[in-house]
Amino acid sequence: MTVRLSYPEGNLSGEEVVQCIGAASAHLRELGIKKGDRVALLSDNCPEYLIYLEAIVGLGAIAVLLHRRLADAELQRQIDFLDVPYLLHRDAHSSLRCKAVSTLFSLKDLHTSGAALPERNAREDASIVIFTSGSIGTMKAAALSEAHFIASAKTWANYYSLTKDDGYLVSLPLSTVGALGAYFRMKSVLGTVFFPQSLATEELVKDVARDEITCLSCVPTQLHTLLSDSRGLDALRSLRCLLVGGAKLSPQLLQRAKESKLCVSVPYGMTETASSITSGELDFYDQSEVSYSNGKVGSHLTLRILDSESMEPLGVGQPGLIEVSGDSLFCGYMKLTGILSLQNLSRTLSSFPSSM
Repeated sequence: MTVRLSYPEGNLSGEEVVQCIGAASAHLRELGIKKGDRVALLSDNCPEYLIYLEAIVGLGAIAVLLHRRLADAELQRQIDFLDVPYLLHRDAHSSLRCKAVSTLFSLKDLHTSGAALPERNAREDASIVIFTSGSIGTMKAAALSEAHFIASAKTWANYYSLTKDDGYLVSLPLSTVGALGAYFRMKSVLGTVFFPQSLATEELVKDVARDEITCLSCVPTQLHTLLSDSRGLDALRSLRCLLVGGAKLSPQLLQRAKESKLCVSVPYGMTETASSITSGELDFYDQSEVSYSNGKVGSHLTLRILDSESMEPLGVGQPGLIEVSGDSLFCGYMKLTGILSLQNLSRTLSSFPSSM
């Protein structure tokens, strides 16, 4: 059993999703893809994206997620950076160069030719690569395991009290850790992932208002847009889990969300931790101060604030370096020749002023 998928043209049950993953796996084998191969995945948000992602990981290969909105020159730079030999895409990208390029099979083809796959354990080796520039603007390829995402998903699914009756609307690119983390949360509770008709405000409002949609992740600009539309506000009030992240929220937007009585949680995370490190409801936020609490640390992680010179732990409220460790901490940064493991990296991933 796995997550259910709903899209504008229809629905796939958990059993049908597994069948489609089997068909996608057969397609990958026909292309010559085997365990350990790097496979770039490039597409807009669609059910086929998640199906092929699962197939790549299940085959033992490494899914390299490319951002659909990037220019071809930047996409090629990422492909060359890791010497990725295989590229799977949904529409024509003739200018991108790889050893082998193939389009994703359609849901119709996958649904009619697939066979169920045997159960398997979650992979603990590097299986998903997401490009990130962090706060310094230098391109890095963060390598994460399937187990990293599952560890994070179980913690936050429990924190948000998610169940199989919940439905998540995909409103962020699936090539980002925020959207992928939400997918794994739904998968962990056998919930439903919904794909909107489009991300245009008019269509997004209609989708958010559907009774089956209970969870949404968005960035502050999307929240502002939805709050500016009376229908969008009514739709947001119907949600029981609204996560807003990806950028700092302005005090004005936070106050407006609070006054609108929305069930907003504000997660703080990074690609290197397979989504959220902390999450807090609006009550955690104190608008009278410039700094504010980031809420509760996920139970699968350990967080310490260290002095930047002595690397000794600091007291509550003192600014310093944030050290993160735990079950969802990434494998390392992938390079052309392999992974730069954490043994060769400082575990201190960021240096933000903190008041946790």
